[in-house]
Amino acid sequence: MSSLFLKYFLNFEKIQERRNIYLKNATWGTILDKIIKTRESKGLTKSDLARKIDTSLEFVSQMERGKKKPSIETLIKISNELELNFF
Repeated sequence: MSSLFLKYFLNFEKIQERRNIYLKNATWGTILDKIIKTRESKGLTKSDLARKIDTSLEFVSQMERGKKKPSIETLIKISNELELNFF
């Protein structure tokens, strides 16, 4: 393999990796935005949502600030509680 091809290939892999990370974050950002807007439109506080999905206020606050991501089980609980369809 020529060194030029190898450089191109390795650079392409890095670009793809960054793109995948960006897409994951963009997708999560879209979901999170939908969660926050729906929670607020239903008149629920973070504390209300935490109680309804059986988690802590701290977790909901950190999730809404983008510091933590919920497990799939928690995301399903949020989806059911807020009547959102992510899947």
